[in-house]
Amino acid sequence: MQIEVKAPADVERCLYLFSIFQLRNKKRVRAYQLEVAPRSKRTHNGLTTIYGPHEHHWEDEPLPVTAEEVKCDNWSGALSWFFLRTSITPFEIKDPNHVEL
Repeated sequence: MQIEVKAPADVERCLYLFSIFQLRNKKRVRAYQLEVAPRSKRTHNGLTTIYGPHEHHWEDEPLPVTAEEVKCDNWSGALSWFFLRTSITPFEIKDPNHVEL
């Protein structure tokens, strides 16, 4: 298993990806992903169009996330929600809005 967290270089763009990958036949396969974006932004074009945060489970169609704490200006809330949904024991990942370069 591999956990990957991505944030844009320009945090004002707000697109956070919290992902878990599994190695299958020497290929990385997404097991779970939480995508956090503004609720007004179209973030998925599939059978259903999704605006804002959503989650992917393996190859299933993604589901919208309506939890209030999962939003662009609440890094710790989105991260906590990711840990809760994946049953991962929480650990610190620095908020990209407060990282000094």
